[in-house]
Amino acid sequence: MVKIQVAKIALCFLVMAIISIARGQIDVGDSPLILYKINSGEAHGIKRKYILCVNSNSPKDGKTSLIVMGDTFSVEKHGDECWVSMTNTCVLQTHFAPSRTNEVVQIKMWTDGFPLSFPKHTKVVFQSEIVELSKLNVKPSVETGAKVDEGEDALREMKKLGVELPEDIDMEKAIGHKK
Repeated sequence: MVKIQVAKIALCFLVMAIISIARGQIDVGDSPLILYKINSGEAHGIKRKYILCVNSNSPKDGKTSLIVMGDTFSVEKHGDECWVSMTNTCVLQTHFAPSRTNEVVQIKMWTDGFPLSFPKHTKVVFQSEIVELSKLNVKPSVETGAKVDEGEDALREMKKLGVELPEDIDMEKAIGHKK
C-alpha cells in the first residue's frame, strides 16, 4: 500500500515538473531529453516501461512539452542524426502559443510505434546521468522468470511453437553459420 502511494506521489511530481518546464517556470538550459525507465510493471498501475520527455521553447512558435510513454525504447544512429523509436506508445503533447492569451492546446494519442529524430549530440538525462543520445545504451528489460532463447535454441523453440521462419532470414546472423 505504501509503495503504491509513493509511486502515485512520484508520478504526480513528475507530471507537475513537466508542466512547469513546459510553462517556462523551470529553466532547463539547452533542454536535454529526459528518459525514465519504470521497473515496477503493472503492480503500481503503470503499464508503460519508458517515459521520454522533450521540451522546446521558441519566441516564434511558443512552448511545447512532449511526453511519450512506451513499452520499448531504442536509438539508431544515421549520420548526424539519431532516431529514437518507441513501441506501444501513449503520446501527450501540450503547446502554449506565444500570445497574450496563452492559448493552450493538448493532444493525446495512442500508436503502435512512434519515431523521433534528433541531432546525434542531443543530451539525455537517464538514470541520474547526462549522456549524448548517440552514446545512450538502453538494454531491453527481461521480465523476472522469463526464459530467453538465442541462436539455434530460439529457432528450435519457434519450430516447436509452429512459427514459420521468414524466407529472407539471414541464418548466418541468427546462428553464426548457414544451414
